[in-house]
Amino acid sequence: MTFITFPWTIYKKDPNWVPPLISDRKSFLNPEKNPFFNHAIVQLFIAYREKKPVGTISAHIIYDHNKIHNDSTGFFGFFEAIDDQLVAHALFETASSWLKCRGMTIMRGPMNFSIHDTCGLLVDGFDSSPCIMMTYNPRYYENLIDSFGFVKEADLYALVMDLKEKPGEHVRQIARDVRADHPNIRIRKINMDNYYEEATFIKEQYDGAMVKNWGYLPFSDDVFMYTAKAMKPFIDPDLIVFAEIDNKIIGYSMSIPDYNFILKKLNGRLFPFGIFKLLFFRKKISYGRMVALGVLPEFRDKRAAVLIYEDAWMNHIHAGYKRFEGGWTHEKNPFLSTTTWLGAKIHKTYRVYDYHIN
Repeated sequence: MTFITFPWTIYKKDPNWVPPLISDRKSFLNPEKNPFFNHAIVQLFIAYREKKPVGTISAHIIYDHNKIHNDSTGFFGFFEAIDDQLVAHALFETASSWLKCRGMTIMRGPMNFSIHDTCGLLVDGFDSSPCIMMTYNPRYYENLIDSFGFVKEADLYALVMDLKEKPGEHVRQIARDVRADHPNIRIRKINMDNYYEEATFIKEQYDGAMVKNWGYLPFSDDVFMYTAKAMKPFIDPDLIVFAEIDNKIIGYSMSIPDYNFILKKLNGRLFPFGIFKLLFFRKKISYGRMVALGVLPEFRDKRAAVLIYEDAWMNHIHAGYKRFEGGWTHEKNPFLSTTTWLGAKIHKTYRVYDYHIN
């Protein structure tokens, strides 16, 4: 329990921190409940000084990652520490030594636990709270990590779209052209009666589209089902759309409401009264997060992605959302230029580091 509750010590005076639900964090870190542990080996560490906790870190090895990328990379995550280099260095040294004993030559992170979860260290954009499923940390963490000898592996950008206005005319004109050229493309919202079937399409498309991307890690069936079940109660059907041709799904856009607005008010506790706050404030959420957008490769030349993007944008507006964030995009991802052309702006920067284990 100390591993889970320690962050309250670090962030108790930080108005932008969003406390995780303690019950969710317990489940996430429980090998009997989270199927991630079927595909990885994990060790959690707590640093103490005079019997008081002063820091936490995880060290873990993801089997599929090293098979796919043919390397020997281990990961660290859940790094939290007081502003003290001795404490931070002790945590990093402990995690790297544990990984070295298991044949790893690189320690990468922070990853809590993988790219499918929260990852990266916030290095720019401290003036506001993070969007749901995004990380947050004190500014001094960057110095603690740099001083240990980590080097930058990649920057990940959180992109935000302002929804005060409709998409730009250039976007709407392309969407009109696509409709004229391909009148058989139909856009529809998710059918919650077939939630798992339609979510499976998203999984398959995601795995196929991401295979050449940085840090690629396929969704195993058990981890996907665990994630899909956890997300279902919080889905807003207005924010998930599919593109179809002759009843065949060819693309999708998936967003979820930014429940961090409510989580800040719950302070980690859903019971006994948090559930009432959740229900009361749910309709007051005005931000969304676009988790993923994809089109089958054979239909990308039809520019269906623009059609999906425009429809998703308008659905957010009609549902009362003021903006949505696009999660994170790798700094070298060619899609970055497309998203900025569509109206997205870089909102926050997260950094992933490598440490070469001696």
